[in-house]
Amino acid sequence: MNRSERGLQTGHQLTLGALSDKGRVRKNNEDAYAALVPPNTPNGVGGILAVADGMGGHSAGERASHAAIDGVMRLLGKGPSSSGLENGRTKQVHDVLISVNQEVFAAAQTPETRGMGTTLSVALVEGNTVFVGHIGDSRIYLQRGGTLTQLTPDHSWVAEEVARGNITQQDAATHPRRNLLTRAVGIGNTVEPATLSYPLEAGDLLLLCSDGLHGLVSNAAISGVLSDYEPAHAAKEFIRLANSAGGTDNVTAVVAGVLSIEPPSDSLWQGGSNATVSSSIARTKGSTALGIRVVRRLPSSIFRAIGRLIKPS
Repeated sequence: MNRSERGLQTGHQLTLGALSDKGRVRKNNEDAYAALVPPNTPNGVGGILAVADGMGGHSAGERASHAAIDGVMRLLGKGPSSSGLENGRTKQVHDVLISVNQEVFAAAQTPETRGMGTTLSVALVEGNTVFVGHIGDSRIYLQRGGTLTQLTPDHSWVAEEVARGNITQQDAATHPRRNLLTRAVGIGNTVEPATLSYPLEAGDLLLLCSDGLHGLVSNAAISGVLSDYEPAHAAKEFIRLANSAGGTDNVTAVVAGVLSIEPPSDSLWQGGSNATVSSSIARTKGSTALGIRVVRRLPSSIFRAIGRLIKPS
């Protein structure tokens, strides 16, 4: 199967839908994702959502994205090391991404895996807040009342140039360097995640996606799908739209609808750090030599290792 799907699932707070597809051009799928509601959670606990888009050629991109997702689930699944203060949750997500980066980088030191890396976008929902950690050019969106907001920055060359005023957003969409990343998991021993916390309201919708979606489907179309479909059907529609637009990349969409808002709990997982995380983690299968990105502003030794890794247009 070239498609990995997780159907509608309801937890205390979220209803989820997720789907990944290799697209119409790539031979394999280097994306990976997780979408789950932990078992036996107290009121206020939602779940963990994550998307990773691997790079590195052969099986390395797949290994990087799956390792990142596995690391997030293992480390966040242990539960928080501090009380339920907002800055504690944000720090927890930040530290998990730092640790995942170090794990992927360590695994990338063999001849077969050298130069592998991945994007990683994580949303931890608890109570009336989503805690976000992000590295790369996958995205997390929030839709509220028909208005779509991009919560995460793109760690890409073109996004930085747009921010500096050197090119326009329209230029960025077709720029020859639009596939150059400035941050990625596993390329160096250190990387700084973008983190934030954002208040949630009942009726909000969260979308985590790889650039195989947002690179081919406009924000207006994304907003329309979120308005018109329940999460499970929205994920399917996103895949259809991306493939209809050419399907030039692997595409993954994780959609979560906020059913209700509960007061935050002092403990993310009932049962403490030994609680088991279960239910719907789903990851794509396959590997590919395509779908490659280059990370710039790195030591020359790293550039030599990944200098040929350029994502096809």
